[in-house]
Amino acid sequence: MMEQNDKPIRKKSGEEPLTKQVKSILNRLDRDDLERWLLGWSAKEPKFRDFFIAEFGQKASKIDVDKYARIIQRGISAASDRDGYIDYYHAENAVSEANDLLAMYEGSFKTSDPAEIISVCFAVIEEAAPELECSDDSEGEIYSVVEEAIELLRRTVMEHELSAEVKKETWNLCLKDYNIEGMGHDGWDVDLLGIAGQLVEKQEQREQLFTILDKMDKSASWHYTNERTAKIRHAVIQQMEGEEAAEKYLESVIHLPEIRKKFVEKHILNKQYQKAKELCIKGIQADQKFAGVVNDWQKYLLRIAELESDASGIIRLSTLLFLDSRNDPQYYSRLKEHTPADQWPGVVESLIQKLRTGSGEYNCTWIFIQEGMYDRLFNYVKSKPSIEKLEEFEKHLKGTYRDELFAMYEKEIRLWAKQASNRKSYAECGRVLGRMKKLGKPEQVKLLVGEFQSLYRKQPAFLDELRKV
Repeated sequence: MMEQNDKPIRKKSGEEPLTKQVKSILNRLDRDDLERWLLGWSAKEPKFRDFFIAEFGQKASKIDVDKYARIIQRGISAASDRDGYIDYYHAENAVSEANDLLAMYEGSFKTSDPAEIISVCFAVIEEAAPELECSDDSEGEIYSVVEEAIELLRRTVMEHELSAEVKKETWNLCLKDYNIEGMGHDGWDVDLLGIAGQLVEKQEQREQLFTILDKMDKSASWHYTNERTAKIRHAVIQQMEGEEAAEKYLESVIHLPEIRKKFVEKHILNKQYQKAKELCIKGIQADQKFAGVVNDWQKYLLRIAELESDASGIIRLSTLLFLDSRNDPQYYSRLKEHTPADQWPGVVESLIQKLRTGSGEYNCTWIFIQEGMYDRLFNYVKSKPSIEKLEEFEKHLKGTYRDELFAMYEKEIRLWAKQASNRKSYAECGRVLGRMKKLGKPEQVKLLVGEFQSLYRKQPAFLDELRKV
């Protein structure tokens, strides 16, 4: 999140004179009068009272979640209906107090007591996260405030010097709150356990955390969660046992794609290409259910083939990646660069056939354009013409097939005009007629406009759009 002072705040007109007035009043105000006024407003405005206590109350350097939870609860309650539901229109108000508290401590992050910051973060997590289950948070107001609280908590643990007591309490809260309702969103539960991992100092803490992570691994349906829990374990092992033990742990979970990638990168960096290839091949075999991950292994293999100047490997892998990506130019250019010129026409035909079989002829049009196969591109457009197709490919075809394109446009625009029934569709019809004029057929378009003016004379909005052509 951006620090408060990163961006200057533009002052509203009259703000500075008012600030001077307040300062002037404070300078001459009697203490008893000020105290009476503050007590009066504290009695009338609970939010004012709570923020006053939070800002100026005694700081005991102890975590006190309840103090801030009361403030956040009040905002949530005010924004909820009688059944406890927060609708779309009240989601922002529901977390306005939470946002204010976070902003207050983000702005004074370096000078604030870390116990206070941690208290606010857990208060937001405990009060706001469960509301995601009973609210319409389409704009992400509640989601964002929980996300910010977790990030502020992470920063505080990493950047502030924490007392032993605050560390222990933060640890306990992480292990308590990771499992509360709503924390399954976007892996927040793993985020909190990761923060707990930063606080591990004793063997029993490590065992407690790893037991939770093991249970999470068993219930995970996707390797992404397992990768995140592995990173937490790795950090704890590295901190407690050193780099060698941490590396050995990673080797034990090399079946996880993100961990395997670390080893592939390491072998490539050390020019151990054979080891890197073996890992990639095993990855392809293991990750068949995840097309995107298989694609990553193929990209690594292509990278290695280029480092080894393996032309046949570059051709094979570029072909796979080109077909998989549906016309990524980088793989097409690599394939063309490494294919002998006399073999290229056959390779192109093979690509066209595979694309056509796999996903229809539309994906072949990119190759038609690259290779100047405009007759085949025209046949594709002609086979089932539409305004969309004509507009997409017109610039490639108008040099040779101007008359044919105009004839197809004319047929399609007649159908469009017949079905047009509102100002938007009339305007679209006029736009297409204007485009047809640019094909060098102004007289034919003029005749067509006249015909439409006669046919649709009882549709004044259509006539209005036709006059603009």
